Amino acid sequence: MTNSGHEQIEKAFLTGEANVALEGLDAHAHPLYAMLKAKVLSGEMNASEMGDAIIDYAVREQAKRSAA
Repeated sequence: MTNSGHEQIEKAFLTGEANVALEGLDAHAHPLYAMLKAKVLSGEMNASEMGDAIIDYAVREQAKRSAA
């Protein structure tokens, strides 16, 4: 990944984190977010894969709540 590409990704994360904070939430408080962000920044995963992982997690969590 080029330096400007990495900078663009970091800027996108900062923007997303600011938007989440406006909703009163803290993305950094969730260990899954930190792990996925690190994978994207290291090039192990792309943003689309991160989105898929977040959706998978949300679906699993909803299923757990529904089953309880």
